[in-house]
Amino acid sequence: MRVILNYKSLYEAVKVGVTNDGYTPVTRLLFFPVFDPKGDILPCDDNGIPYAVDTKNANAWCKGEDNIPVNIKTAVGKKSTLEALIKYYKSKDFTDQLYEATEDEMYEAVVDIVKNCEDVSDTAKKALLKVYRSGEKLEFLARVFQRAVRGENKVVSKSRKKKAADTDADSVTEFNKLVRKRKPRVKVPKKVQPPELNYVTQLYLAYHSATGKTITKPEDLDPLDYREHFEHQRKTFYMAETVHSEIRDSVMPNEADPFDELTYYYKLLFPALRANMLLPQEGRREAL
Repeated sequence: MRVILNYKSLYEAVKVGVTNDGYTPVTRLLFFPVFDPKGDILPCDDNGIPYAVDTKNANAWCKGEDNIPVNIKTAVGKKSTLEALIKYYKSKDFTDQLYEATEDEMYEAVVDIVKNCEDVSDTAKKALLKVYRSGEKLEFLARVFQRAVRGENKVVSKSRKKKAADTDADSVTEFNKLVRKRKPRVKVPKKVQPPELNYVTQLYLAYHSATGKTITKPEDLDPLDYREHFEHQRKTFYMAETVHSEIRDSVMPNEADPFDELTYYYKLLFPALRANMLLPQEGRREAL
């Protein structure tokens, strides 16, 4: 597999070490000095409108569906921008967003990209790794970010990108391959259906607990960066329902339905699980 240093590959590495690993939070964190309205960089589009991070461009950049605009690349490539990035990355505002338990894992992932990427010269790789080995890890991250923004970032076609609820998504496809007895097909409807309303309602309550926002429909989750998580949970629901329907006929009359027993124990644990499912990683490990 070809390894390239671009924003998409850097995001995949950095998300391991930050407390909020969503597309938008990570992009805002890494680009902050570039788009800071109070700063001196603030690149603009061809109409003179300053760029900013929003859900749309953050998702497209992190997924590799869009290139980063040339005006942003030009601004990031300046020496003064690198100085601003290094200063910010070394600040408490940045380091407080790192997750101590996996911070080293994050740096190792970034180092692996630099070592193995095919689009950076050996001389440039050595210069970057020299900074890392000197102990200046945050400066190393800033310098890699600067190089990553310059990279070719559009590597996935939007028309071919699989959606979270797509019946052909990888996880569903793998699931269908594993269940071989009758080869049931998992179908995830685009819209929420009556059989899943109780489950979805509990998800809305969990998102409300995490954000303080009232959620009444899936579209309410888009600005909160939880839509992808929501569609993943719906997919899990339909997988479970498929398994249930497949094993129902195999249960003997004198045997307890395994799903009924599982539901019983889940109800005992559910309050803790619901409170826990959207916590930062360090909170999750302490809660259960």
